[in-house]
Amino acid sequence: MTAPHVSLACFLVLANLGIVYVFNAVNKYGTTWREGSTVQFVLHLDRMVTGLAVVLREHLPYPLMQAAGWLTLVVEALLAVLILWPEQRLLARPLAMLLMVLLHGSFGVLMRLGPFSWFMLGWSTLLLQRAHWEALEAWHRRKFGGLVLTVRPSSPLALAVARVLDALEPTDALAFESGEEDGSILSVRRGETALRGREATRAVLRALPLGFVVWPTLHVATLGQLDRWLRLAATHDATLARWFGLDRRDRRDLGTTTIRIRLGDRLRIGLREATLGFLLVCALSALMHDNKSVSSVLKHEQPRPIRATIGYLRVYQGWGMFAPNPVREDGIGVVEAWTIDGRKIDPFTGATPDLDLTDARGLGLGQIEQDYWNRLRLDRNRVYHQALSDFLQRWHRFTGAPNDELVAFDVWWLRDKCPEPRRLAPTDHEKICLFGWRKPGHRQPSDFPSIPRRCKEASAEKKD
Repeated sequence: MTAPHVSLACFLVLANLGIVYVFNAVNKYGTTWREGSTVQFVLHLDRMVTGLAVVLREHLPYPLMQAAGWLTLVVEALLAVLILWPEQRLLARPLAMLLMVLLHGSFGVLMRLGPFSWFMLGWSTLLLQRAHWEALEAWHRRKFGGLVLTVRPSSPLALAVARVLDALEPTDALAFESGEEDGSILSVRRGETALRGREATRAVLRALPLGFVVWPTLHVATLGQLDRWLRLAATHDATLARWFGLDRRDRRDLGTTTIRIRLGDRLRIGLREATLGFLLVCALSALMHDNKSVSSVLKHEQPRPIRATIGYLRVYQGWGMFAPNPVREDGIGVVEAWTIDGRKIDPFTGATPDLDLTDARGLGLGQIEQDYWNRLRLDRNRVYHQALSDFLQRWHRFTGAPNDELVAFDVWWLRDKCPEPRRLAPTDHEKICLFGWRKPGHRQPSDFPSIPRRCKEASAEKKD
């Protein structure tokens, strides 16, 4: 185990993780959360949900939806306490990690939120303490250790493979010794028992971290021929060493030119911690500025350097997913376009435009696509309509098919109200024109379907 790393960064990362849940819980003060109807509304956001969410909303009893909403609040509040509580961390932190996996794993399989849910699962591993890693390492050594690999010092390829394995395996489950036992790249034994062929390869790969994934993955990827490939590599040891430049020796003397030596540890560490201190100030400013539950008394005009740093590094601190109440209005953008050969299509789907949102059972949109449309509809973003119009007018150039040229299109924002509790059907469906275009001078052939007049633009801002 390496020596502990001491830095303000360690505090900032864990404190920020705890604060995420503090404000996610505090900001959810709306009546929808208190009534327990949040999950009902969220599961009916067709632009965001997965197919599993569609099944749940159609079959899950409403009392269980209520319980799931209240449980979410409890878990987020409990996570804040478990992460920030200074006592009993050996128990509190693993429990917090488990709750994060359950919470964000549920979000990830039910909603299309981009990398957010999966990033939070990765972030949860920062909660493991030194004692946890030491216990995990001890178990790993007992389960997979005891392997001794004999390395031929005359083989550059064998030395390179040994270095890679030594770097990948930090628990000392693998031991290395020098020898010229046979013609293989590495000879493997456990105790006094020599391992050969696939058995040796399997034992070495399973000794690596996540080896239970590495071994079957490589075994399948090589169609079960991994050991054969390794034997083939051993017979062409010198050729492979020359090919990868492993037989060369770097004789350059780097001297004392590295930044670390020139600046000195104290100055380097001082600059690092000062930078982290400034980022802490930026984060605190964003925390007060971005969260709805923070009193207006504490909100302030951010100085330009702080505002620029927050914007450039994207260190916004507005935590409150579906807060204070969840979105109760579903919506998506649809393009109704006519091609030069008379077809009516939506270029983004390749199918006939579906202008009725109420029959949707999950739209299968990624985070970028759904957020693009959700922002394009806003009045302040009308300036971007022209860019989309230019893209659609050149759409046939991207497809490479002249018949895909669009001679007319209308861009619509479709929206409806999510069903009320204990109901399944959306209400108040609307079709709002964002903008339209008709090719100047184009005349539709008489045997083609007629093209309607260009739609009349209207505001698609949210009702509520």
